[in-house]
Amino acid sequence: MAWGSCFRSRSRRSTQLATITDSGCACTLGVHIATDRGNVRTNNEDRAAVVYPQSEQMQRERGVLLVLADGMGGYNSGEVASAMAVDGVAQVFFDGLGSIPDRLKEAFRVTNSAISWAGQAEANKGMGTTCTAVLVLGTDLYVAHVGDSRAYCLNDGQLTPLTTDQTYVQYLVRSGTIGFDEAMKHPKRNLLMQALGVSETVTPEIAQKQRFLAPGNVIMLCSDGLYEYLADEEIAAYLRDEAVLDRVAQEMVDEAKRRGGHDNITVLLARVGPYGHTSGLKVTTEMHPDRISK
Repeated sequence: MAWGSCFRSRSRRSTQLATITDSGCACTLGVHIATDRGNVRTNNEDRAAVVYPQSEQMQRERGVLLVLADGMGGYNSGEVASAMAVDGVAQVFFDGLGSIPDRLKEAFRVTNSAISWAGQAEANKGMGTTCTAVLVLGTDLYVAHVGDSRAYCLNDGQLTPLTTDQTYVQYLVRSGTIGFDEAMKHPKRNLLMQALGVSETVTPEIAQKQRFLAPGNVIMLCSDGLYEYLADEEIAAYLRDEAVLDRVAQEMVDEAKRRGGHDNITVLLARVGPYGHTSGLKVTTEMHPDRISK
C-alpha cells in the first residue's frame, strides 16, 4: 500500500531523509535497535527508526528524530499503522516550518489523519498505533507522545522517564482512584486513551528539555512488550552497563521474551557522544519524499 501522497501534499518542500533501523550513527548519536515478535504474536507490528536530514547543515539545524510506534489492528494492519506513523511524523516534521513544538504537533496531526484515512479500507479496519518521538538537537531534547510506548533518559546513572502512559489505568492512578500496585495488575492496564488513527483529532503530549543532554547519556524508546516484564530499576541496570549498546538492547529484548514475551518487543537505544564530533553516518535506508511506502 502506498501512502506517501498523504504526507507529501502537505509540504512545499521535500527534505531528503535517511533512516537507521538497526545500528549506525547519526550526528553525535550511536544508535542500536532490537525488535522481536515475541512468543505469541505471528507478526511484528512494532516499528522504530532514527531519522535525520541527509544534509549535514540541516542535521545541525533540525536535529535527529528518534521514533517508535506500536501498531494495533487486524492481521498486517498494525504493521501498516506503525510504519505510517514513523515515516509520516518524520517527513512532516522535517518539512515543516515554525517552532519545534509546533512542528511536532503538526506532524502528529497530519499523520493521525493519514492513518485514519487509510483505515477506512476494509483490510485496515480498526488499525491504529502508539507513537513516541524524541528530537535531539545539540544538548536540547524534545518529546512528543501518544499512547503507551515509552521514552527514558539515563543521565549520570539515573533513569528519568520522559513520557507518561496515556492509558485508562494511568488516568486512574493520577486521579488517585487506584494505587501503583493495583495498576500493575489491572485488567484494563493496556486500554489506551489516545492512539494515532482511531479518532479525528489527537493531542500529543509535548515536552521540551533545554540543555538536558550530556555526552554519555543514553536515550531509550521501547514498546510495552518490554516494560511489561522489566521494571524501571532493571532497565536502568542494563543501561548503566558499559557494553556496546547493541548487545544491551538485544539482551533486554531476550529477557522480556524469556519472561513471557506475550507481545512484540522493541528497544531503541541512542548514546550521546562527544559534542563537536560527528561520527561517520551509516545509512541503512534512505527515505525519499517520493517513496514513503512499504
